[in-house]
Amino acid sequence: MVIFFDGGVSDPDPHTYFVDNIRWRRSSYNGCVDDHETTNTTISNWKYFANGHIEATGYPFAILDNPNPSGINTSSKVGEFIKAGDGDPWAGMFADLDAPIDFKGNKTMRAKVHMNHIGNFALKLENSAIGEPNIEVPVPNTKTNEWEEITVEFPTATDDAQYRRLTLFFDLLINATGEDVTSYFDDIVIGDGECLTVSAFERPQVEYFRIAPNPASSFVRIENAEMVENLVVLDATGRPVQQLRTYGEQDVEVDIANLPPGMYILVGYNPNGALVANGKFVKN
Repeated sequence: MVIFFDGGVSDPDPHTYFVDNIRWRRSSYNGCVDDHETTNTTISNWKYFANGHIEATGYPFAILDNPNPSGINTSSKVGEFIKAGDGDPWAGMFADLDAPIDFKGNKTMRAKVHMNHIGNFALKLENSAIGEPNIEVPVPNTKTNEWEEITVEFPTATDDAQYRRLTLFFDLLINATGEDVTSYFDDIVIGDGECLTVSAFERPQVEYFRIAPNPASSFVRIENAEMVENLVVLDATGRPVQQLRTYGEQDVEVDIANLPPGMYILVGYNPNGALVANGKFVKN
């Protein structure tokens, strides 16, 4: 990112400018949106409602170590949901999103849940920018004390509804038991896509770029960049010297003509911000 003030204006007098609160923002929510592993794939502003003493005492949403890293979910971090023993049957959590939900044609959402009882998991879409009605869909769970993936379908959602609030429930419209009940959720996916597993036991798999020519003087070509959306060139000290968006193209050409001679590292990140590939090249 490059910022200019008075770009192209020739002015001999010095000026002072101030910049504040610059941040990246999603254009929409699609694919893996909440796996609790990276900043780009974590919804952290969940807020409890109608949840008895949990809400009354201001108990915050928590991201915890995976209590059961096994089966379909060996990731390191997960989200916690506590249904208070004195909560209402509709107790839940909501998150206001900074961009609209975009199903991109596949009007489903998936989430992995871990519950110690049979009940249900529900998702609700709210705050449509064009006034579409809220949609609430509960789905029964079928497993206890292990991770299970729940698919929630929204066939009546219009393509341009632009919902900006996501609400989740455990045991929607089921009376509280009188005791606090803790459940866990992870890997919320909107439409197509998958959340990459960052295992508590294994390091994530990172591919090695096929780079040619190498050494090179004016450009290098990457022949297997299809999983990459952001590409960063690092110098030998690890300092970023160049960055470009690749948008999932398989073959990517990188202009290195202006780089000083030396060894460089190419690192590639997928749309979720996870490292998926790297490689080295030498600039003549």
